[in-house]
Amino acid sequence: MGMNMRSYDAAVLNGKLFVTEGWSWPFYVFPRGQIYDPRTNHWENMADGLREGWTGSSVVVYGHLFVVTEHGRMKLKVYCLDTDSWETVEGPPLPEQICKPFSVNACDCRIYVVGQNLHCCCGSYLETEPRWLLR
Repeated sequence: MGMNMRSYDAAVLNGKLFVTEGWSWPFYVFPRGQIYDPRTNHWENMADGLREGWTGSSVVVYGHLFVVTEHGRMKLKVYCLDTDSWETVEGPPLPEQICKPFSVNACDCRIYVVGQNLHCCCGSYLETEPRWLLR
């Protein structure tokens, strides 16, 4: 990696490692991000939309990159490679007590989020009906 990052989030998608610095104060500096391809042993810069919209903790489900944002009760976002943009996933926002999640993991289609004071929630993403169902 050709750059140092103060903070980061990372995800493995399609056999590549995606690493982003994310937004940090002051917001006039754009976040940085790179993608590592282990097959070629090469780092490349991340697309603008991908790194600018990556505003929280990430998880990969069914080959899709999701972000649980760090800002209040925002909804789950999914990255669309074709348009280099993030789309809001249909469904409810995270519960209020989750607020600022600090850990996000997945197993099968279920997404587990741990937030402030170790409050937890579990939701699922159904590929056949692309929406976020909170349990």
